[in-house]
Amino acid sequence: MSEERRSRRPLGERDEEERRLPFGARPRPPRPPLTTNAEVREGPDPTAPYPPPPAPEPLADEFTPQDEPSDAPAAIRARDSRHRVAAGDSILKRPRPELSFESFKEDAAPSDGNAEAGAATAVRPVVMIRFGVLARSLGVMFLTAAVVATLFTWWTPSTFMSTDSLDQLSVALATQARQAAAPPAATTPTAPDEAEVAVPATELPPELNNIGIVSGHRGVHPVSGLPDPGATCPDGLTEAEINEAVAQRVVELLRGHGYQVDLLDEFDPRLDNYRALAMVSIHADTCDYINDYATGFKVASFADSQNPEGDRQLVSCLVEQYAGTTGLSFHPSVTYDMTQYHTFREIAPGTPGAIIEIGFMYLDREMLTDHPDVVALGIARGILCYLRGEAPGAENAPTATPLP
Repeated sequence: MSEERRSRRPLGERDEEERRLPFGARPRPPRPPLTTNAEVREGPDPTAPYPPPPAPEPLADEFTPQDEPSDAPAAIRARDSRHRVAAGDSILKRPRPELSFESFKEDAAPSDGNAEAGAATAVRPVVMIRFGVLARSLGVMFLTAAVVATLFTWWTPSTFMSTDSLDQLSVALATQARQAAAPPAATTPTAPDEAEVAVPATELPPELNNIGIVSGHRGVHPVSGLPDPGATCPDGLTEAEINEAVAQRVVELLRGHGYQVDLLDEFDPRLDNYRALAMVSIHADTCDYINDYATGFKVASFADSQNPEGDRQLVSCLVEQYAGTTGLSFHPSVTYDMTQYHTFREIAPGTPGAIIEIGFMYLDREMLTDHPDVVALGIARGILCYLRGEAPGAENAPTATPLP
């Protein structure tokens, strides 16, 4: 025991060889190799699989293809020696030629120079237009549009626009058609220098001597082509009958004073750019009972007139003379249809015009049907008052209250 202690070195003491080395140069003990191969660490695996069995030898009667039989002519053997055909090189073992189908070429790997182009071609999607799907989509769209249009037609009531609105629309279309068909007015070019170029004198229009009397609702409607009777009473009395009876008498009275008078229809073609000393349209009011105050007459002129002073004088004369002749009072309920009467837009600008509602067909029926001469005389007196310059002052003219 004491000898073993003498032979054992103290902890940390170096032996003679290590003492000869410089300080700190003591070699470290080698580390075990880092490997995960079990065979290297632990030796060969005793449970390794056996090597594969050798290929079976061909049977005695099995045919083995040969490139050249043993009894081949000498020319073929000379050819093989001349071309130095290798021993393992056989025409039966030549590599398979590259297929020429396009589908197999797409799978082939691209060359080094066209690697990027080949990769882009391989991942590029193929865009195909399916005409069947497109045709079905268009068919569905047209079918949907037809169904919506049919439903809208069924839903829209027949009275989508009122009768008055349709009449006003037809009148506006007729007026626009007449204005488009009218020949353009001739213009006289102006001279740049009156001292050098003589300007011919402009011919003045001939002196007018005609008067236009429009019989309201007389003739046929320009859109429907049917007569327009206007207001109608339960017993069949129409506004057109009353208006025509009064208008004919007015024409006779004015012709008796030496004037040329034109009896015009509601939509008379002669009204297009009609020029006259005056134009008066005769109408009658509704035959329905409104109230006990729905009696009297109305007179109005064009709200957008280019001759407002002449229109005002004509209206003042009609109101004064008609009230004094018939005994009817002026009713202030002038409507928008009166101030925007379609004939005002058809006649020539500057021609004085007025529309008169001679009375209500319900409460004033006796005057309108039994005394048309008196009604006509009141209108004729009003026109003559204007032509003679006997219009009353503005302070004496009645005030009309336009209604919507």
